[in-house]
Amino acid sequence: MSRYVLMPTCAFCPFSLDALPSQWYALFMPLSLSPDLDDRIQQKVIQAGYRTPDEVIRKALDALDAQEQQEGRQRRRAKKKSTVPVWQRFQNAASSIPEEELASLPPDGASEHDHYLYGIPKRSA
Repeated sequence: MSRYVLMPTCAFCPFSLDALPSQWYALFMPLSLSPDLDDRIQQKVIQAGYRTPDEVIRKALDALDAQEQQEGRQRRRAKKKSTVPVWQRFQNAASSIPEEELASLPPDGASEHDHYLYGIPKRSA
């Protein structure tokens, strides 16, 4: 298994910060990879023209970040579209109660809810 150390690049500079002392900007994070992942990274370095394994890993993480951001935006859009106002939810729930069930409810259920829920004596009795 290979050990890789990720070294960040500066977002405002076109050059790599690999030559700078790490204590200036980052902590080292050693990674232990399985042999198949190590081979894939090495192939990318050789075949795709990356300078270091760090670049391959950084590019993959950038792509993953972009994908997660896109999925987050899609979830927020879907949530906004499916948001139903609370009053509409109550109205929908109330309209789904059968008539015979509504007829069996006590007429003083709101004012005497403590009696019906907890068995407390009725206030009006």
